[in-house]
Amino acid sequence: MVDLAVLAAVVFAFGLVSRRLEGTILTAPIIFVAAGAILGPEGLGLVEFKLEGHTVLLVGEIALAIVLVLLLPRSLRRSPAVSMGWL
Repeated sequence: MVDLAVLAAVVFAFGLVSRRLEGTILTAPIIFVAAGAILGPEGLGLVEFKLEGHTVLLVGEIALAIVLVLLLPRSLRRSPAVSMGWL
């Protein structure tokens, strides 16, 4: 239960600072990987998810979907179709 509380705290903290990080090179994946490295078993050891193979695949797919959704607005702003008014 502590693992989920730490995960929720990291997501909440990112939500608080995400607007300020918008113009920097720090993206959501970088922040979450850094948080995982710091809070995980190799860092402070606060989070230690014990996952099976199927669960790892599911978590990876969910993470990929979240990353793609977060990067979509950024890529659309730079799209030639948007600047030409096609979208």
